[in-house]
Amino acid sequence: MPFSEMAAYDLLVVTPMHPTMEWLDLHGYLKFKYPTRSRAISFINLHLYSAAEAAGKMKWFYRMALSEGKVLYSRETVVRNPCNYEKFYFAALDRYELFSGQAGGFLTAAGRSLVAGDFRQTAFLTACAAEMLLHALYGVYYAADTDLHTLTTLLLRMRTISPELYLLLDPEQTSNSLMLSRLDVYRRDALFLFRCDPCRAEIGGYVERTQKMKELIERLCKERLALYNERLNRSGASGKSSRFPEAPPVKRDMEIRAPLP
Repeated sequence: MPFSEMAAYDLLVVTPMHPTMEWLDLHGYLKFKYPTRSRAISFINLHLYSAAEAAGKMKWFYRMALSEGKVLYSRETVVRNPCNYEKFYFAALDRYELFSGQAGGFLTAAGRSLVAGDFRQTAFLTACAAEMLLHALYGVYYAADTDLHTLTTLLLRMRTISPELYLLLDPEQTSNSLMLSRLDVYRRDALFLFRCDPCRAEIGGYVERTQKMKELIERLCKERLALYNERLNRSGASGKSSRFPEAPPVKRDMEIRAPLP
């Protein structure tokens, strides 16, 4: 199952204890050790977890990687058990419904604040909506929660999922979205600083782009959930769930799109 629409190497590293290198440090090391010119594919998707995380909050993503990926190196014998797509599917679905619903509420409130001329509140609410949308995307693709809250960091971890999303949020292609960087600053300043005065034109543009971001992420999540649903039916788990006795729908009132190729 491809993780991204963009061509990328997906590298999962699991360490016995908490990793001694941070994600950014190891990501930079890989870029230095294996420069783009020496690789057939430009992007490397790095997933770095401790053994405790792999067995805990990231267990469904880890089990899917073991089931569908290729083990490059391990000190011990790796047992490759089939992925439980039923549990993966519902873990992803629950997070999508929660975070996308919260994002919609924040965006609605941001629109009202924009009309009322309260641009400080508009900037804060727009940043909150953007974070909820990125958490929804993370929740669907990893079937897990994340303790990341910086918008630019969240995008960096998921930038290869969709080229359309990447270009929407980082049209300058700087690998550090200007829009998300500004929203990170506004969210902090709106809480703690007396002077936080974003201009209407700037924040109005961010509200519009966040609305497009919402529509795109919802589509990506629905397509991914439909793909899990298809794998669930293939595995023969359909009919075993008490929540959905038949083939489980992605959502009661949700349009099901065709899975990604």
